[in-house]
Amino acid sequence: MIDSNSPSVLKRSLKSRVIGISASLGENHAAFGMKQDELDRVLSRLCEALLGHGARLAFGHDWRPDGVMDVIVSMALQYKLQVAAGSDPRDLKEPRVKNFVHSETQSAMPAEVRGELQGLVEVYQCEKVQDGSLDRVPAETRFRLALLAMRGELVASSDTLISIGGPTFKYAGWFPGILEEVLRNLQAGHGVFLCRSFGGITAMLYDAYLSDDPEAKDAARKILSERMNEGLVEMATVLGTDHEAYGKVYELWDVLKRWETRKVGGTMALDADTIVTEFLIWDKEQIHHDW
Repeated sequence: MIDSNSPSVLKRSLKSRVIGISASLGENHAAFGMKQDELDRVLSRLCEALLGHGARLAFGHDWRPDGVMDVIVSMALQYKLQVAAGSDPRDLKEPRVKNFVHSETQSAMPAEVRGELQGLVEVYQCEKVQDGSLDRVPAETRFRLALLAMRGELVASSDTLISIGGPTFKYAGWFPGILEEVLRNLQAGHGVFLCRSFGGITAMLYDAYLSDDPEAKDAARKILSERMNEGLVEMATVLGTDHEAYGKVYELWDVLKRWETRKVGGTMALDADTIVTEFLIWDKEQIHHDW
């Protein structure tokens, strides 16, 4: 458990923060010795601790049994019971967790679960992209544009990102979702905290920004640049380079090339308590340096 009395960990020190969390297993998670149940344990403890320090959380995952949001829902229900029992001084005047769902799908969270989480978890359905030309494009293109729009709203609603794992080669959009979220957050001036221990695109981003190994750093930067270039080529082929969405994503190319930035922190820790402690110390340092 986290020692809230530690000099470097101030209780409710994240009260003003809205923290986006993006987490999933990467294709190479086994090489890092990780499985889904370990990710679930870390994610549950991480969210419990962040809420306990006063933060609000934002996710772009949809609910499904045994998925990321299912873990968050279970944790949130426990948190709500603690509040009701009076063991926590905070009330639930505003949602502590906001779940973003893109416009080409509907939340699969059961109505009874939503009812139990009322006042604690807000399921936010993003509006459809208003573009008449989309009537003539394949459903897959509309789906990918909806993902771009949802991630834009997610970033606009938060001020910090914690990233764990994530696919590098097989993903639903034009780009790895975590890569896009990291770049959008950096573009917005937000802080980004990378947890390398679960592999995936997050480990590659960690190496690109924070590794002390020149070969690992160069290799990661090469692959990340390839993912961005491949996605932009696909977008240009389907939408054309004059499409607004293409222009916004192209701006992220310049963000990617700014490899030296203090807004990126990270950890190689395996357990949630160490991850939270290192995040809190890093976050406090970022505030001190005044983003």
